[in-house]
Amino acid sequence: MLARLVLLQLGFMVFASVSLWLAGLAHWVPSLLYGGALMAANDVALVRMIERAATQELGKGRVLLYQGAACRFVLLILLLAAAYAMGLYLPWVAGGMLVAQAAVYVLGVNTARLMKK
Repeated sequence: MLARLVLLQLGFMVFASVSLWLAGLAHWVPSLLYGGALMAANDVALVRMIERAATQELGKGRVLLYQGAACRFVLLILLLAAAYAMGLYLPWVAGGMLVAQAAVYVLGVNTARLMKK
């Protein structure tokens, strides 16, 4: 499932990048890709944490999930600050994050639909 998610996110990011390039906005592509990579890494970390927590007893699993959420949040803020320091345009970074999350939504909807069958 994780490999499908990353491949779908990659496909969405390629589509968005090519769309920007064709629209004459190629200078925003690095910001878009940074945001997409940021969100894809966050999603991978979340899946790994859920898998790890699922093997623990309930109380310890919850603690792991909360600790993971706090760590990912702090890391996300630091990486956004790094994007700003590198001169990336934060609205396009957010756009890349949105594109990557759209892939998560599409995969989730398709998975839920397949599970009903």
